[in-house]
Amino acid sequence: MESGKTDACACPPISPCCLLDAPAWSGFSGLGLSERDRRILELTRGKLVHASVDFGEAVRALGEAVEEVIPAGHTYVLGQSASGPIIGSLVSGVGIVPGDTGILVVRVDREGLRTTLGRLVP
Repeated sequence: MESGKTDACACPPISPCCLLDAPAWSGFSGLGLSERDRRILELTRGKLVHASVDFGEAVRALGEAVEEVIPAGHTYVLGQSASGPIIGSLVSGVGIVPGDTGILVVRVDREGLRTTLGRLVP
């Protein structure tokens, strides 16, 4: 699967076989994210100081970043994948999900199609 392409493989969306080619870290620019989503993801990444980060820690950091950027902001469960929940913004559909290659940033559109945007941490 190429970076930025919608899951179109035969396996369920966000399953391990679809995520093996998740793009390596290149920052959050050029992904079609809003300035607010980019800022939230950058803050989240900055809060994750350990080389090995588990998903629970990433969800905590994402929640803190959302509260810093959006007064009274919240994160939501956007869906479920084979590897775990997708946590993020109901408005933009941008969220994080655990994957075999690390914590991934994805976009879930209104129809439920998921696009892998890259890894949260390099």
